[in-house]
Amino acid sequence: MKFVTNNLTSQQQGLKKLQVYPNPITDGLVNIEIPTYFSSDLEFIISNIAGQVVYATQKRMDSNGKVRLSNLQLSTGIYILEVIDSKSDKKLSQKLIIQ
Repeated sequence: MKFVTNNLTSQQQGLKKLQVYPNPITDGLVNIEIPTYFSSDLEFIISNIAGQVVYATQKRMDSNGKVRLSNLQLSTGIYILEVIDSKSDKKLSQKLIIQ
């Protein structure tokens, strides 16, 4: 039997997921920090809990790995944000709450 130890720092572990803020969203504006292993060409899809796509766009992240989505005109509720790397098809998702 072989055991493997994960020696990633908490900062390195955080790079594996999206950072979405503010969440809950109250003003139609959301900032997204993308992991460094994603390319800069990204697709953003927001789906409602029934799986229907309610928002989709393509954007490039800035040099700090951030993207801002604005003018989100979504009804109050829970949604899923999916970020797709257009070059490699890597995907990450995060729950969004609209208030």
